[in-house]
Amino acid sequence: TQDQYPPGLLDGIGDINSVIIFSKLNEFLQNPTRVQYARALKNAKEIITKNPEYPYRYDCLASVYLVGVAFGLCEHITICLSKAADAIKRSFSIDANNWFAHDNLGMLFIMRKQLDKAILSFKKAIELNPNSASSYFGIGRVLNYSDKPEEALEYINKAIRLNPVPPYYYLYNLGYSYSLLDQHEKAIKMFKKCLKLQPNFWFAYASLAVSYSLSGQENNAKTAVRELLILFPDYSIEFVKKNSLYKNQDKLNRRMEALRKAGVPEKAK
Repeated sequence: TQDQYPPGLLDGIGDINSVIIFSKLNEFLQNPTRVQYARALKNAKEIITKNPEYPYRYDCLASVYLVGVAFGLCEHITICLSKAADAIKRSFSIDANNWFAHDNLGMLFIMRKQLDKAILSFKKAIELNPNSASSYFGIGRVLNYSDKPEEALEYINKAIRLNPVPPYYYLYNLGYSYSLLDQHEKAIKMFKKCLKLQPNFWFAYASLAVSYSLSGQENNAKTAVRELLILFPDYSIEFVKKNSLYKNQDKLNRRMEALRKAGVPEKAK
């Protein structure tokens, strides 16, 4: 998803009111919250209606649906992914070389657990727009899932160089890379920075619990799990098994054992 305005991104938006709407939409993509989700969908649809010549009009809508799924804001995941796919298809029908559409397609492939296709889509987006921070970030995410955290750090840091005031989830994924490398003090520092920007980001509490547990800080790990379960009462080991994209089963098992030790239940109550 888009995180800053490359040259040409606003070309075709018809009036100052639409620019303001786009700015509000971008604020949501930078800092997605449940409160803002419905408003962001409304803003994205309004951009389509009011700007029929704007080349990225359907990409805005696809981004909102994809972020809604990624951050647990969408209640009906299958429907949201279908609507995102439809918006991406519409965008490609306008311009097959739309970098924004390729970036969104990469995110859609991540949601569908098609990680090799995701990397190809993000690389195509970078080929079309070398300044696409979100595409470098997307590759970094996939490399973390693929148990290549050293390479992931290179791509995520590149994304941060392109977007020097990064969204909180960039910092989270940096922390995730450090955690996979067993550099837990660095990981903890990044997860805390992430939570300072977005205190309700439950993913960070889960990973914070893992890093605390694996570094022998049992009390801190249990505190992180208590915060996690306040934000996401249904979080469980079963949930992790079902939803994890991580390819290395041994390391996933290690992370789940760390969560168990910290107090995450086997099944949701």
